Amino acid sequence: MISRVALISTGRLMYFGKRREMLPYFAFIEYPCPAYKNPSDYYLDLVTLDDLSAEAMLESSQRVEMLAETFRRRQEALSDPGSPGPLPEEVRKENLCMQLMGLWIRAMIFQFPYNMVHWLLMALVAGVTSLAIGCVFWDVRTISSSSGSPTPTEPTPSQQQQEGVNNRAGFHYAMAGLGPWPVLLMAISEVWRDRPAVARDVEDGLYSRGVYIVTKTCYSFLAAGGAFLAYVLPAYTMAGLPAAPTFFASNGDSESYGTGVTQSTENSRNII
Repeated sequence: MISRVALISTGRLMYFGKRREMLPYFAFIEYPCPAYKNPSDYYLDLVTLDDLSAEAMLESSQRVEMLAETFRRRQEALSDPGSPGPLPEEVRKENLCMQLMGLWIRAMIFQFPYNMVHWLLMALVAGVTSLAIGCVFWDVRTISSSSGSPTPTEPTPSQQQQEGVNNRAGFHYAMAGLGPWPVLLMAISEVWRDRPAVARDVEDGLYSRGVYIVTKTCYSFLAAGGAFLAYVLPAYTMAGLPAAPTFFASNGDSESYGTGVTQSTENSRNII
């Protein structure tokens, strides 16, 4: 439903006000709506210039001028705005401690619980990625030694270790080079989303870039630590964490394997 009505003709207001007050207004200025007549059609015809003849054009233009002047006189005069008020004070740049406190309060209190949800989501993505890598490299670091003396067809533990060097290297490469990308992309998207607001605050002098970087790094330690544990523990547990003697033996076999590969490469070069 229409609550307010504006009648405009030749760029001037004939009436502007509440819908229920339009009929009493025109009746008061001696232009009542006839009975059984649609008020919308009647008052649109009333404020429209009639160009069928010169006499009709003159009469309608005089009527429109009179209606516009009547409505102008009935408008309330504008109140005196008074003397201009004082301009707002310039933004005062706080000291280093207040900037750090303000950023900490905004990050920990005013952004709660959205920051907590984002941190939990990062830990969840890191955990799912770690589980995927752990499933691919399941039990790849465990040494399975046979009971008793090995048979001629059964590989010795050292041979098993030497055969699993490439798998263990692939596991470490996957953990260091491929797995962190989902969490890194989430962190980059968060920084890119906050970039316009931070740039506006820095331009207004609320804080400096260095203070924001230090504060962002400090209060992100907890979330980064949680994501790191969620990423490292499942994959290394599923891949098989060896005991201390086995771990050092594994490293020794890896070094001997690497030395053998290097020597064989050098011999091939000498032969060539």
